[in-house]
Amino acid sequence: MFHGNGGLEVWELKNAEGEFGLRVSSIQGDESPYFGVVNIGDALSFRKHVEEHLNLTVRPDTQRGSLFSVVDAPRSRINILIGAKKFIEGWSSWRVSSMGLMNIGRGEGSQIMQLFGRGIRLKGRDMSLKRSDFVETGETRPDGIHRLETLYVFGWNADYMARFQGMIDAEDVPVFRDLPLFPNKKWPRKGMVVPKPARGTDLLAETLVYDNERGVEVDVTARLTAYTGDVEGQHVTTRQASGRRIDFRDVVHLLDEGALYAHCLERAERVDMGNTYLSRDRFRKVLERCSALVPEEDAGDRNMLQQAAGRAASEALRRGFSTWQRGRMNSEMAPRELCVKDVMPTWRIQVTKGTDLLSKIEEFIEKPLDKFDTDEPIPRLYMDWHLYNPLFRKMDEASGGHLIPPGLVDSEVKFLRDLRAFWKREHKKAQYRPWKLYVLRNPSPSGVMLYGEEGRFLPDFILWLRNSKEKRTLVRFVEPHGLHHESENKARNKAQCLKHLLDLSKQQAFKKKGVEMDGWILSATEKISDIPWAGKRGWPELKRDFRVLVMTENYMPTILDVARAVVKKPGKSG
Repeated sequence: MFHGNGGLEVWELKNAEGEFGLRVSSIQGDESPYFGVVNIGDALSFRKHVEEHLNLTVRPDTQRGSLFSVVDAPRSRINILIGAKKFIEGWSSWRVSSMGLMNIGRGEGSQIMQLFGRGIRLKGRDMSLKRSDFVETGETRPDGIHRLETLYVFGWNADYMARFQGMIDAEDVPVFRDLPLFPNKKWPRKGMVVPKPARGTDLLAETLVYDNERGVEVDVTARLTAYTGDVEGQHVTTRQASGRRIDFRDVVHLLDEGALYAHCLERAERVDMGNTYLSRDRFRKVLERCSALVPEEDAGDRNMLQQAAGRAASEALRRGFSTWQRGRMNSEMAPRELCVKDVMPTWRIQVTKGTDLLSKIEEFIEKPLDKFDTDEPIPRLYMDWHLYNPLFRKMDEASGGHLIPPGLVDSEVKFLRDLRAFWKREHKKAQYRPWKLYVLRNPSPSGVMLYGEEGRFLPDFILWLRNSKEKRTLVRFVEPHGLHHESENKARNKAQCLKHLLDLSKQQAFKKKGVEMDGWILSATEKISDIPWAGKRGWPELKRDFRVLVMTENYMPTILDVARAVVKKPGKSG
């Protein structure tokens, strides 16, 4: 690869603008061939950086011409090209076998696709443009030939690889179509109350005197994620490097505490936490409660410890600020009218061009079908009491279509069908006759947000039961995704948000409007073994601690319980 052993030499090619040659030093006195070329626009800054930070002297080469021009020559000695812009400016080469991405393609998806295209220009067996496994010759293939015929792409930070993967998945050019929605003409114009921060609440106008001393642990060990693909499909593997846990209270004497303090204050200003006052003494206490998982070989590296401490202290500050912010948001919650414009989504479908599905979708848009509960051409559901119809269900991956936002999953569909069946069966009975039911699929991110101690939570559905005679409104938040999809901490935060609704209902502002709120998490499975963190807890404990109802039971009367003790409206005496 490097044509010899020795130290790295960097040469500026004076006859090729923006090019630097790379080669190893030769102890015999003979010059080693160049093994790599750097192509860069700002040659002056690059030369300065190499000399100041890498302690290398950049020497001039006035004899050779462009190395880049010979990269794709059949017997070229250039094995490494640094300067990805060359890959997206029309250049073509058969020699590309590996790509490493750093700070490229963050915003331009089309550039990423061009970049990828340079690497798959494989000549193939006998210039067939096919890999050996796909050419029938009757000959024995050399061992390992498939590795030489594979393009390897390495990305520093996973988002680059994810963008690559997304572009690969979207190789067939899609088209987008807006889907028709029909508003519910019987939807009330007033009285659809939800909990929202009071008007005029401006947390950025307040100063937070930071007194949270809870630390955090950060992981700065390497994690390698590899995407591989073959005729059998795609595979993802992840490897985590081993590390050592460092408590910063034990190594604080090795750290530049002043620089860390300044870094945290600067970061707070940059991410809209500039109204946070953090004293130097308090910062020291936060830092001493933080820790980091660092690579074993870097456990004594002061620079590594300094960087890890900066990340940990900044994250502790962010979490403390978020906890304060959520607490303040909850304290400012008030009954507010739901704004229909904010929660009416624009539903779109992405369809591969040239498929039968596209023509069916266009026919559906041009002349909406009468039937809503159907699977053709888009699975959809009809609800009498919903803000709009239809509600689109999740599409099968093989259908060629993709809904934006995503369609309803099976547990959501089950909840709505159970609700529809129950209400049609029960709404004329004496218990429910004075009440009217309304439903909304709470849209992300413009829907109604709840706040807990550890994070925000946007439940999937909101139900209103309105009794105009008693001037009562029951508001119910429902999350039909169960407990098995997430960690115990996330499930506990959701439960905290839902329990807080009961406390809000006791506040004067909500009592005055006759608003009573509650919420539940619904589980489509009754197998506790499906919840990996449940341990020895049974359903009684889970129901109590996480406000969960099992959908295989008769759960709907609990959600639509109108016979609970009424939260009495205060009289004139208060």
